[in-house]
Amino acid sequence: MIEAKVGETKKEVFLAEPGEDATLACVPRNALRQPKGLATTDQVRRAYDVMSVDYDTGRDRSLYFRIIEAIEAKSIFENVSFACPVTVLEVGCGTGRFIELVSREAKSTVVGLDYSPRMLEVAAAKPYSTVRANIALVNGKAGALPFKNGSFDLVYSFKTLPHVQDTVKAVGEMARVAKRRGAVILEFYNSLSLSRLVRRFGFLTKWHTPAKAKRIAEGAGLTVKRVYGARTVIPAGLVCDVPFLSTALRRLECSISATRLAKLSGYYILACQKRR
Repeated sequence: MIEAKVGETKKEVFLAEPGEDATLACVPRNALRQPKGLATTDQVRRAYDVMSVDYDTGRDRSLYFRIIEAIEAKSIFENVSFACPVTVLEVGCGTGRFIELVSREAKSTVVGLDYSPRMLEVAAAKPYSTVRANIALVNGKAGALPFKNGSFDLVYSFKTLPHVQDTVKAVGEMARVAKRRGAVILEFYNSLSLSRLVRRFGFLTKWHTPAKAKRIAEGAGLTVKRVYGARTVIPAGLVCDVPFLSTALRRLECSISATRLAKLSGYYILACQKRR
């Protein structure tokens, strides 16, 4: 269990403007902020703006995505104690699929950051987002997080790092804004997986070996505590829709997610702790 170091909890989260360390701004609930220099024509942003229209629909209907998201949630709740209030940052929150889940347990401020304004609009329109005062949504880049050093007890990111321009810089930023001994959970796309063989090409997608992923984490001042894997035996998402296979695949994926077989998984998840 990674014990996040929790100090006095505040209701506000403060943003440090790029290049202006002494300037602080309070983030109101569900505010969409656009940092200086954010490229409005970026390919990734435009792609996810388009996908935001039916992003949740496909995932809500798909057993495949429910299996993957269950393992991702497992990597959070098996490694972070929510006994005390925990300040949280999700990098690449998209439509807020994990924000709802984590905000129920955090008992403190939960910030979701995404590069796509359209994704954030979908997240802000969800019922939980309007009734929970501890949720804030921020428009920003993973490689230049607009937060002060040591702001969060838990920082995590799923399905985002493979799509950022500079993965090393993004992981470094996540480590920077985490508190000392705070939890940082990172997800990479595994180049040694069956998933990589099936998906020969991907939109602006980067693949890392497990060894490379660990080096990136350790280079950012993180200690890898546990490793998880998702999509280890599932060759393609459509296979999960086959009635006689779906139950078996779900059970098998969950049972081997935290074993050595994680090194062969399509989604390679590192549960880390900040050293300093």
